Amino acid sequence: MQPAKLSYFYIYQSENHTWSWRLMSRQGHVLAVNPETYPDLPACKEDIRQMVKDSALAVCIGDSHYMSVNVP
Repeated sequence: MQPAKLSYFYIYQSENHTWSWRLMSRQGHVLAVNPETYPDLPACKEDIRQMVKDSALAVCIGDSHYMSVNVP
């Protein structure tokens, strides 16, 4: 499989008919998974939409060691 040009959300339906997602890297690695399943596809896609919107404003924070390292 050829690597994707961007990271992407892989949406799938489980055997019990609930929906889930995985955030995949360009290299095909799993970066994140949904914490709980969704009863329907619109709910799953809305959660992804909200996450993408919120993450555009997210900042990096960390413990005291992380915060003391000055890397651009």
